[in-house]
Amino acid sequence: EMPLTDKLMIQTLRLLALEASEQIRLFPAYVPVADELALLFEDAKMRLRADEAMPEISGELQELSEVFDWLTYACPEFWTDERLQSHHEWNEVRRLAAQILEKLGEQGMPDKELVDLA
Repeated sequence: EMPLTDKLMIQTLRLLALEASEQIRLFPAYVPVADELALLFEDAKMRLRADEAMPEISGELQELSEVFDWLTYACPEFWTDERLQSHHEWNEVRRLAAQILEKLGEQGMPDKELVDLA
């Protein structure tokens, strides 16, 4: 069976790969979705790093992390639901997440439980 840390990362990547409208729809209205997506990714990444899991995608995860890091410093307005729907860098996040999932042979929607933890 797949380790919990791997499952968490796959579910997070599935969430990141969705279109903005789907991402927003999955969360309660009071949740700042853009922030929550980044926090879920960072949490999943830290857990993977602690377990030294999924080395086959470590380079891709680092690339995705660098996009988030750059946006945190260079583009503070990035973290709004409006930007989630319109900013080209969010499309890059989606593309990278989908690429990682493809490499892992993983498809599908994220589990609702992941969003319920937010």
